[in-house]
Amino acid sequence: MSNPSAPHILITDDSATMRAVIRRTLGMAGFDLDRVEQATNGREAFETVQRATESGKPFDLLLLDLHMPEMTGMEVAEKLHDEPTIAGGAKVIVVSSEATEARIDEMLGKGVAGYVMKPFTPEQIRDVAEAALGYSPQAEAA
Repeated sequence: MSNPSAPHILITDDSATMRAVIRRTLGMAGFDLDRVEQATNGREAFETVQRATESGKPFDLLLLDLHMPEMTGMEVAEKLHDEPTIAGGAKVIVVSSEATEARIDEMLGKGVAGYVMKPFTPEQIRDVAEAALGYSPQAEAA
């Protein structure tokens, strides 16, 4: 059964395998998988975030790949940064294989709350998600 106080999370990656890995990782960390949704590209992610916010059920956390068709993760982050009412307060974490210092600084300047380098360990996803949210599923369960 879904916990309505658990973070509402959107995973966006054009790779179904990567979405499944991140979802499984969140589940292993104790996040409520009933509150985890997925999008296959940046445009779908932006529209999903917009609909969720308009319906009064905004996302708390967005996990975005950088390189996707239709709209990149960076374009999504920039649009949400420029239109914060659409973001609904969601924190953005980029999950990507691109990790130059300049690129990370650029992302942080656009409101990105964290960065996880692919390949990653489950602990890295958990730690960055918990830090961005200020929430730990294990602490809530205790």
